[in-house]
Amino acid sequence: MSVKRIAGNVVWNCAGMAANLMAGFVVVPFLVRHLGQTVYGLWILVASFTNYFSLLDLGIRAAVGRHIAYHKAKNDVEGFNATVNTAMLILGACGVLALLATMGVMLIFFRLYAVPPEQAAAVRIALVLVGVNLLLWLPLNMFDAMLWAMQRFDLINIVDISGALLRVALIFWWVGRGGGLVALAVIQLLSLAGMQAIKAAVAIRLDRTLRISFRHITKIAARGLAGMGFWNLMLAAADIIGGEAPPMIVGARLGVPMVTPYSIAARLVAYGRDFLVASTGVLTPMAIANHAEEKHANQRTLFIEGSKFCLAMAVLCVVAFVVLGKTIIGLWVGPSLENSSRLLVILVIGEALPMSQWVAYSIILGQYHHRILGQINLLDICLSVCLALLLVGHWGLVGVCIGFVLPGMFLRGIFQLVFACRLVNVSAGEYFRRVAAPVLTAALLPAIGLALLSRWRRPESWLELFLYGGLFGVAYMAVMAPALGYHTAVRRHLALRSGAPPEVAGA
Repeated sequence: MSVKRIAGNVVWNCAGMAANLMAGFVVVPFLVRHLGQTVYGLWILVASFTNYFSLLDLGIRAAVGRHIAYHKAKNDVEGFNATVNTAMLILGACGVLALLATMGVMLIFFRLYAVPPEQAAAVRIALVLVGVNLLLWLPLNMFDAMLWAMQRFDLINIVDISGALLRVALIFWWVGRGGGLVALAVIQLLSLAGMQAIKAAVAIRLDRTLRISFRHITKIAARGLAGMGFWNLMLAAADIIGGEAPPMIVGARLGVPMVTPYSIAARLVAYGRDFLVASTGVLTPMAIANHAEEKHANQRTLFIEGSKFCLAMAVLCVVAFVVLGKTIIGLWVGPSLENSSRLLVILVIGEALPMSQWVAYSIILGQYHHRILGQINLLDICLSVCLALLLVGHWGLVGVCIGFVLPGMFLRGIFQLVFACRLVNVSAGEYFRRVAAPVLTAALLPAIGLALLSRWRRPESWLELFLYGGLFGVAYMAVMAPALGYHTAVRRHLALRSGAPPEVAGA
């Protein structure tokens, strides 16, 4: 794939991420004001509970994307069609199971949480609607995986951006007119299922080799999807539990209103993580293709150069949230929730190392070592839940935060880094010399500058916050560009455009 295509995919992924980030940034304070802290907390709990049922895809969706990418690299049309049709059958059955499981949630939801009587009916209807959404979303999500494997991140994000805008417009109109939990559930159903239906139509039209037929459903494809799907399921389970278990623990042990301050801090960290995923997610199909074509040198270069960018973005998030987090939360959702900033600091520092390893994650997946990732992520989440339950009684929200970041620092951070280095034959010394040292050294000066500026005068308005953030961003990228090698890449590009000889262009 050309550098231009890679850059385009990154831009589209970042645009999609930015659209969802801005949608959430605008919608969250609106919902907190119009619904109140308790009702908003109920919505978070409904979403947290039912998100677990997306695991009923059994890891098939992620396996579909990787199998299709592999078959495309090998020009295996028969294998491609077997994968698509077999996955559709399996995911359709999973959608039915998800709907039935959501109905079962009603039997325990009201025993776990103190739901105000006037909201009981709304919670029941919201649960049913979320179940219907899962029924449709699970089989249709297969076509999102198909576009991912084809590396059509432009089409994926055009649909996602449009869906995000529609969702925001409906929330402001409907919830603003008095709609509550039911309105939110209907909006989620219309936007998410609708987006997946559009992606299905686009994918079918785009690939003329696709044939939808029962005769393409094979046991071989089912075994292949199931073999990879189990460990993908473990990965998805760890990801979902890591996001949804904390508010459930907080709601059960500390009360529903305490879910809101935790979710505010966790959402900001998720925005930073989503940005990194959007920036580096385009590399996974490339890593799969490199592995299929045995391009080991390309894989090594992908790891080194991608890791520098990933670490730089992780450090950027940490510095911004640690220094400006209290101001961001105060301006975003109001001064009453500014204390969430201490939770934000714990979460973002704890997630810094795991966030910096998304390229390592792509390399490991690209070489089909999903079993190792599944095992360490499963261990991570088991330790995190146990530690959070142990600490919540002593330290409250702070204990929950510590419990859910501490194991990840070692398992999703250090272990994942060491394993990826072994796969691409990069020593610890080389990683430190070529990745960590230049990035951390370059980040030091702008980080100190932002801290001193904020200590001298804390920003008190959105204008001042954007000014501080803009100055920091410009300074950060100015000193980081040489560390990432961007100046060398630009000089080489200009030399080639001017007709310079290869030895000059490659200098």
